[in-house]
Amino acid sequence: MNKVFLFFLLLLCMPVTAEVYTWIGADGNRHYGDRPPEAGAKAATVPESVYASPKVGWVNGVSRRPPLPDEPQRAANGYYNSLEILRPVNDDSVRNSNGDVQVVLYADPPLRRGDLFTLYLDDEVVYENFSADVRILNGVDRGTHTLRAAIFGQESSALITSAPTTFHLHSPSRLINRRSNTPNL
Repeated sequence: MNKVFLFFLLLLCMPVTAEVYTWIGADGNRHYGDRPPEAGAKAATVPESVYASPKVGWVNGVSRRPPLPDEPQRAANGYYNSLEILRPVNDDSVRNSNGDVQVVLYADPPLRRGDLFTLYLDDEVVYENFSADVRILNGVDRGTHTLRAAIFGQESSALITSAPTTFHLHSPSRLINRRSNTPNL
């Protein structure tokens, strides 16, 4: 009896994956679902979740992005007027015991179709090819860090880069909650 119960419990824990389809309905609106209508549906790509972030410092194995120049850059015939990191504010103190840091980007004008953000932490790519203007970095070590952002189009060089933003991550030491076994003398 216990083996049967354990088997069904394991079945419940298995990940479930399903295809997502998209189609244009009779009303002219785009629809999504896990079961397509008889004809005209295509498999849809579901965008990456904003909060499901990779380990800091790793982006799909190896980054394809070149390092950024030291100073903010803007392409000579650039579409973008500015790219800023709104959060964390420069020289800000971030307090988080898990090392989570929310990054908010602002592009003027807004990101156009085909262009994508790349985010650098301490001159290493932590996210590339994303279009959301909010990202959560997970597992950042405590200490002082520098963030930079860039927008890339089809070209290999950045269309525009942001000024560096420095922040200080404060998290409690893992040793704080440990009690000393040495007796008080």
